[in-house]
Amino acid sequence: MRPAYAVPCLVGRPDQDAGEVPCAFVVLRDGHPGSEKIAQELRGYVAERLTGYKQPRQVCFVASIPRNPSGKVLRRELRRLL
Repeated sequence: MRPAYAVPCLVGRPDQDAGEVPCAFVVLRDGHPGSEKIAQELRGYVAERLTGYKQPRQVCFVASIPRNPSGKVLRRELRRLL
């Protein structure tokens, strides 16, 4: 079964205690509405592969991930959405 999300991207979000914590931005595949179930699925997938402090604290669903002309993700643009 294919996951509902197509493009996940992690960026750092400022945090009072830790300095910075990961936040996931996710583009969903066609026909999948953003929901807490999908966010939990993504968190579960990441929890199996990354240590606790690297896991996203927040999941944001977006229509697209901003990229520059060469295709590099513009993380600065994503941080402005937080």
